[in-house]
Order: sequence, then structure tokens, then C-alpha cells
Amino acid sequence: MIDKELPLERYAAVLADIAAGTPRDEAIAARGLSEAAFDEIEQAVEAEFSKAMEHDGPTVPPFFQRYEAAVRDAQARARTSRTVSLEDFARGVAAIQRQGDPVAALERVGLTPTDLVSALGHWGDKLAKDPELAATFEAIRTGKKR
Repeated sequence: MIDKELPLERYAAVLADIAAGTPRDEAIAARGLSEAAFDEIEQAVEAEFSKAMEHDGPTVPPFFQRYEAAVRDAQARARTSRTVSLEDFARGVAAIQRQGDPVAALERVGLTPTDLVSALGHWGDKLAKDPELAATFEAIRTGKKR
């Protein structure tokens, strides 16, 4: 069963993030998954769907109920917490550094202070632990090609 080995909630969260505009690789990584692990989850979900389609009764198959609840919850969370891309985060930081008023600077690049805090929470540890990602961030922030 999928919930024991490959959590349906993680799968739904990745799909919701992608639907909200997060690039697939970022959505997968944000859930602590590799592409291969996500592919396994996806295959398991598809297998569960196939089994549920064989359900022969007057009620909705339990898997469909669990899937619908997981997707609904993940979509609600994705709507309330926008994931800011690395590029937007770097542009927001650069805008603040160039201009004295941080709120106006963020608005100019299409972000809010809440977006910036969310981005820091999302990207801060990743940037600290991944020198390649940090170099990409810095190149975007400074406008220099890598």
C-alpha cells in the first residue's frame, strides 16, 4: 500500500507545487526527494489508481478518497505559501541592495516582504549547503554570467 512506503501526501504536495508554478525539479527537491524517488512514488500511485479502478461496489474506492483528500490539502497549502524561485529570490535581494526602500524594491520585481521571508526559509539552508547553488544565486544577484 502506498501510504506505508511511498507517502501519497508527498506526491500530492509535489503536484500542487508544480501546478502553482514551481519548476518540477524544485518541487521534487523541496520535498526531500530525488527524481528517481519521485518516479517510484508516481508509479506506485498509478498502480494504486489501476487497482482502485477495479473496485466493484456502490461506494467510492478508499484510495480515491485518500487521493482526493491529499490533493485538496496540498493545493490549499500551495495556495497559501508561494514558493519563490531562486531567480526571483536573487533578483529581490539585488533590488533591495540597489534601493533604500525594501518594500518598493520588492514590488518593483513582483515580490512582497512575505515572499522574501518565505524564500529565505526555502532557500537559506540550501544555499548554505550547496556551493554550486550559492554560486548560481550570486551570479543572478550580481547579473554576472557563470
